[in-house]
Amino acid sequence: MRQYFLLTAAALIISGTANATDQATGTLQASVAVIKTDKIECDGLVFYMLTSDTSQEFTVTISPDGNLTSTDTTGNFFDNYTAGICTRSNGTFVDTEHFFVLAEGPVKLTNINRPDAENIPTISNFQLSLSEDNTTIKIGGTYTFPANIEEGGYMATIPVIYMYQ
Repeated sequence: MRQYFLLTAAALIISGTANATDQATGTLQASVAVIKTDKIECDGLVFYMLTSDTSQEFTVTISPDGNLTSTDTTGNFFDNYTAGICTRSNGTFVDTEHFFVLAEGPVKLTNINRPDAENIPTISNFQLSLSEDNTTIKIGGTYTFPANIEEGGYMATIPVIYMYQ
C-alpha cells in the first residue's frame, strides 16, 4: 500500500507541472555591427646601445621628432635611434587626439634570446606628433633600464588604434 501511495504522489507531482495553464512569451533580438577597419602600419621605436657598465638604472627618451635624451651617467653609447612612424592604409590622420597607444602603465619588453630574463627594460610615456602632410603619426617614448640588465635584444608589441568618423 505504501508503494502505491508513493507512486500515486509522484504521478500527481509530475502531471501537475505538465498541466500548467499560465505562460509567458517574448522575443530575443540578436544583432551585430560589422565595421571594416583601415590598417595601420608602424615602423618601430628603435635604438641601439653599446655599454660596458650596466650597474645603474637609467632612462632613454626618444621624442617623436627622433631626438634622444638620457639620464645615463655611465657613458653608454646610443646609435641608430628612430621614433615609431605609423601610416594609415586608407588615408590620412586628422589629429593625434584620436590616436591611442593601448598601453596601461609601463610595457615590459621581452629579451628575445631569454624570455625568462628578470632585469628587463620597460617603455612608457608615449608622445605623439602628426606630420605636416597628415600622412604619418610619429611616436616617441621613454625606456627605463634597470640596473644589471642582461645583454640581448628586447622587444614588445604594443597595439595602436585610430578612431575617426
